[in-house]
Amino acid sequence: MNSAKKKKNERRKTTPLSKGDYWLRFSGRAVRWVFYGSLLLGASVFFPDYFSDGFKVPKLFFVPVWVARIVCLLFVSAALRKDLSVRFPQIFLPLLVVFIVAAASVGWSLNKGLAIERLFQVSALAAYLFIAWSLYRGRDIHRAFYFIILVAALIALWALLLDYVEPLRKAVYPNFITRKPGKEVDLYRPLTSNQGNPNYLLHILVPTAPAALGSFLRELALSAGKAFSRRKLLALLILAGAFVVQLVCFILSRNRSGLVAFVLALLFFSLVLVVFKRKQLVELVSRSFPRILLPIAGLVLLSAGVILFTEAGRSLAGRIKEAATYRLAMWQDRFKNLTNPENIDVYSRVVFLEAGTRMISDDPLWGKGIGQFVIYYPGYKTEKHWKKFSLLPPQIKMWDKIPPQTHNEFLQIAVELGLLALAAFL
Repeated sequence: MNSAKKKKNERRKTTPLSKGDYWLRFSGRAVRWVFYGSLLLGASVFFPDYFSDGFKVPKLFFVPVWVARIVCLLFVSAALRKDLSVRFPQIFLPLLVVFIVAAASVGWSLNKGLAIERLFQVSALAAYLFIAWSLYRGRDIHRAFYFIILVAALIALWALLLDYVEPLRKAVYPNFITRKPGKEVDLYRPLTSNQGNPNYLLHILVPTAPAALGSFLRELALSAGKAFSRRKLLALLILAGAFVVQLVCFILSRNRSGLVAFVLALLFFSLVLVVFKRKQLVELVSRSFPRILLPIAGLVLLSAGVILFTEAGRSLAGRIKEAATYRLAMWQDRFKNLTNPENIDVYSRVVFLEAGTRMISDDPLWGKGIGQFVIYYPGYKTEKHWKKFSLLPPQIKMWDKIPPQTHNEFLQIAVELGLLALAAFL
């Protein structure tokens, strides 16, 4: 323990806390407890019993409720300090513009209840950025950062377990098993497949996988030229494991947008390293070569020996080659399908773009209103859209089948909030 911490602890022991000081300290700690608790709740996609039909409604409800609790605690803490001034970072100003436009759009939304609900959900998610800034401005954030990486890695590991451990999957999702005469049908869609669940999984992993890699390099750089302590070695192993587990999810996934986003995130991260940390990167490689690259080279040689001189090694290498060939062919087929307008997935995106463009042309400045895409979308589909694949206009009872989003965040903002809000968001 350093001298500053010792002095702080000594003051705590010798100076009795007043009632106001006690509640001030408690409220400050409570904000952090609730903040981390709400992050866990928001990430609890691996607790299916708390989610309704695809994990949506209760999850979105948990987040704003916990944000409201944090805001209340922050208000109490500010009142105890007798400082009710609000500090707002300049970088948040564009986000504030988007919020003001979204709040005002409730007034011209056809379904005001839906607009208010959507505003509450989305603004609560954005509020976490402001809360995190309030908690950690001017402070070391690597522990909080590592916490998020660890939670993401646990979610990725849970996804892989569900996909490949059938007894666990059936225990977690018994309602997905339907029994017909003579056979049992499992309606579970893998978390690493191309539909449904991976939209939640990969949205989490796209930023956290590069973050895990960057944090691993950070820890490696801080220990360059020094002996690894047990704590440092454990941190390196956890971060490396977190990156590998998330990387496996992307390798096994069939989700095109998730893979493309992940690759672009890694390229952006690498570009930042080369431009801003080039000198440190060269020093890290030169210092860590004996301790990192030589063991890797030894592992490669050992693996090559096992493959060349053992039957089990050759069998394993054959299975890996077969799986890699299959994955490569699958990805080639998946991206080739993007050029085929007869594919329902591709054509649905074409419809979104065409209908969305017409919506924007009708209300380019302020948009249709937050959450209102689902209300307007059927009316903007053309006769050609409806006839393709024999799709007919839905009856009222089928409105729950209409997609609530355009599957394109930028198009969604332009449609619902207009081009001014899109410019601020960008």
